[in-house]
Amino acid sequence: MNAVERTVRDVVIANRILAHNDVLDAYGHVSIRHPERHDRYFLARSISPAIAGVKDVFEFNLDGTPVDPAERRALYLERFIHGAVYEKRPDVKAALHSHADDLLPFPISRTVRLRPVIHNPGDMGHDVPVWDIADQFGDETTLLVTDMEQGRDLARCLDRGRLALMRGHGFVCVGADD
Repeated sequence: MNAVERTVRDVVIANRILAHNDVLDAYGHVSIRHPERHDRYFLARSISPAIAGVKDVFEFNLDGTPVDPAERRALYLERFIHGAVYEKRPDVKAALHSHADDLLPFPISRTVRLRPVIHNPGDMGHDVPVWDIADQFGDETTLLVTDMEQGRDLARCLDRGRLALMRGHGFVCVGADD
């Protein structure tokens, strides 16, 4: 098995494990940077993570376009989150976006911040930012990240951190090459 095949398999495994552990909900998605081409990443098509398979994983350019222009199956609308994070952060090897129930209360409040209260999640950072799409794009959005401009704004909020909450929506989390 070559590095690309291993990465595609890893995307499937990540989807299944994260769905099983309720980190990814039915609309969440996880991607892994291409092992040989850092200007690309792998992400499943728009499918429940719990049932994603190897044939559901596609290769994308950082701008969110599929490498295979003939691909017509439904793609995640918010794939731009992944491309923008990889574009800004060469150290990031994996990214996920989810709406996990355990975190949803935190991006709603403007005063109660998410903070680690025991040592285990301490690497998430002491000040987790909350990105509000309305700050830059107005109140008329659907709260979904639907293009690279919005994705880049979210990536700027994430900055060098591992986690950014998305007001009224969910969160983005990354795994860096440490």
